[in-house]
Amino acid sequence: MVSRSDRRRDRDELAEVLRGATQPLLLKRPRAFAGRGQQRVYAHAMITDKEQSWITASLRGGGLIVEPLVELMLPL
Repeated sequence: MVSRSDRRRDRDELAEVLRGATQPLLLKRPRAFAGRGQQRVYAHAMITDKEQSWITASLRGGGLIVEPLVELMLPL
C-alpha cells in the first residue's frame, strides 16, 4: 500500500508496488505539473501497451513518483 509519495527508478520496484496496490495510484514524472506527465493506474487493472510505453520512457527519464490517487470530493 502506498500512503505517501514514493519515488521509483526501477521497473522491478515499480512492478512490485503495482502488484501490491489495493487502491488507485497516480504515477508522476519528476517536475510534472497541472496534470501533465501523470498517469492514473487502478488496482488490479491490466496496463495497456500505451501505458507501458509511457512508464518505460518515464523510468528512463529519471523515474516516477508513485502516490495514492486522491479523488476530488468537493471543488473549492
